[in-house]
Amino acid sequence: EEPIASASLAQVHVAETHDGEKVAVKVQHRGLKQNAAVDIATVSALVSGVRLLFPNFDYSWLVSEIQENLPKELDFLHEA
Repeated sequence: EEPIASASLAQVHVAETHDGEKVAVKVQHRGLKQNAAVDIATVSALVSGVRLLFPNFDYSWLVSEIQENLPKELDFLHEA
């Protein structure tokens, strides 16, 4: 079935429980968890490159934030 909504991390589908209640089901896009390490490494490399070219711009905090929060964003049980 077609999703009723879609975003960067997931699609939302309508489903029905065994007792007939309509619910929304969030389905994560394929490969997100597997690609998270690559995404973090890419951001880290870009931040390092910016720092080399523009020493006054230190975005190393961004890498720390992503390392801490991306796994939480991908854990739908944690989100619930």
